[in-house]
Amino acid sequence: MNPASAYTSRRSFLRSAAGLGGLLAAGALASACGSAAPTPSPKPAAAPTAAPAPAAKPIEASKPAATKPIEAPKPAAVATKPAAATPASAQPAAGAKAAELSWIWTSNTAEEQQFWESQAEFFRKKYPNITVKPQFLGGGEIYDKIQTLAAGGAAPDIIFWQGFRVQAWAARKIGRSLEPYIKADKFDLEDFDPEIWKMMSYKGENYGLPYDFGAVMAIYNREMFQKAGAKPPSADWTRDDFLESMKKITKEGEQWGFVQSPDFFWGLVPFLWSNGATYMNDDATQMTFDAPETTEVIQWYADLRLKHKVAPSVEAGATAWRDAFYTGKVGMYIDGPWQALTLRSRAKFDWDFGLIPKGKSGRTSWIAGSGYALSASSKVADQGWLFAKEMTSKENLAALAKAGRGFPARKSAMQSYLDVKPPANPQVSVDSLKEAKYLRTHTVWQEMNNLLNKQLDKVYLGQAQAASAMKEIKPQIDDLMKKHLQLVQS
Repeated sequence: MNPASAYTSRRSFLRSAAGLGGLLAAGALASACGSAAPTPSPKPAAAPTAAPAPAAKPIEASKPAATKPIEAPKPAAVATKPAAATPASAQPAAGAKAAELSWIWTSNTAEEQQFWESQAEFFRKKYPNITVKPQFLGGGEIYDKIQTLAAGGAAPDIIFWQGFRVQAWAARKIGRSLEPYIKADKFDLEDFDPEIWKMMSYKGENYGLPYDFGAVMAIYNREMFQKAGAKPPSADWTRDDFLESMKKITKEGEQWGFVQSPDFFWGLVPFLWSNGATYMNDDATQMTFDAPETTEVIQWYADLRLKHKVAPSVEAGATAWRDAFYTGKVGMYIDGPWQALTLRSRAKFDWDFGLIPKGKSGRTSWIAGSGYALSASSKVADQGWLFAKEMTSKENLAALAKAGRGFPARKSAMQSYLDVKPPANPQVSVDSLKEAKYLRTHTVWQEMNNLLNKQLDKVYLGQAQAASAMKEIKPQIDDLMKKHLQLVQS
C-alpha cells in the first residue's frame, strides 16, 4: 500500500463499537479496500461509440439547490459500460508496426475495470497487430508497483500518470517527455482544458496525455438530507450551514452526516483554501502546514469527529470511506466527477453533486486529473504513443464521459458527461471548476504526504492538537523541501 496514494494512506483510524467499523465488520460494506487483491477481470465490454457533436450554445450555470424537500427523480436508464463502436471507427488502422504493449492502470472497482477493458478492446480492434496486456491494480498498490518496476528498469510501456505524481516521477525519469511526439504529430493541445496541462508537465515539457480532470465537490445523499430536514449544498451555503446539516443527519451509532477521506489533501484542502489557508507557498519552496490559519482548519476538520460527532471512524483504505457513502451510512463526502460510474452502480438511493461550502475566503476547490504516460525504458514507445493518442481521442473520451468514469479533459467531449443522469445536477461538475485551482505538488510529495499523514493520525485520534503536531514535524518537512529544490535544480 502506498502511503501517499490519493486514495489511501497508512493511517489507521481506530474503530469504536458504535462507529462505522462495527458496521463494516457486520458486512455492511460490499466493496474491498484498495489494498486487497485486484478485482478479477470481467469480460471486456463493447467498444465506445463515436462522440456526439458538442452543444452549440453555452452551458448555463446550475441553479442553487432548493431548500424545500426534493422529490427523488425517476430512475434513469444509465449504461455503466460504453456502447458498441460504429463499424467505421472499428476498421483496422494501417501502418502501425507489430508490438506488445504492457499497460499498468488503476482500478478500484469492478465497474471501473470493465470500462478500461472495453477501451483496450477498442484499441485492439483498430490496431490488431499491437497486443495490449493490461495489469489493473487498486489505488493502494499501483504507485509503489510503478516505482519498484521503474527502479529495476522494467516499468510497463504505458503508465497510469496521476497528476499528483507527475513532478516526482518526471524528475526521477520514470516517464519520458512527450514533446517530440506532440511536435511531430502536431497534436492538438487546444481541445484540452489548459489547467490539466499544468499537472501533466514538468519543467515546461509535457509528460502525459490527459484523459480526465475535475474539481472535487460535495457528493450527497438527497434522500437523507430531505428526511433530516437538512439544508442541502447550494451556491450560498457556508461552513456553518454544512456543520448544522451534518448534525441534523447524524444518528449516533447508526448514520453520520459526513465521512472524511483518510488522506490529507482529498477532503481537507478545499476547506483550507476556502478559509484563507494553504499548505505551500507560491513558488513551491516552503510548506506552510504549521501556519496558524492552516492548523485552525486542520483542527476544525478533526473536530468534525472528535467534538461534533458527525463523522465516523474509518480504517485507512482505498474504498472504505467511499463505501460508507455507497451503502447509505453517511450523508455526504468530498470526491470528484470520476465517481459517477461507481455511484450509478452501487448507490441505491437518490444522490447528487453539490458545491462545497463557503469559508471566510469564499469557495475554492482543487482540480486534479490523470493521463497516459510512456515509460522512459519502453522499447516500443512509438506504438505506446499511438495507444495514448487513441485513448485520449474525442471518441474515447466521449465514451469515458458517458460512462461516468471521468469528466473528460477534451472540451469537445464535455457535453457527453452532462447528457447522462444521475446525478440530477451534472452541471455542478462544470460550476465547481469556476471556483477551483489545480492541486500543486512537488518532487518529494509522496515522502512528505506519508510523513504528514502519520502526524495527522495523532490529531484525528485526539492525541495531539493540530498546532503542536504540525510544529513537531516542521524540521523534517523542511529537510524534504531541501531535497526537492536539489532535484529541480539538477
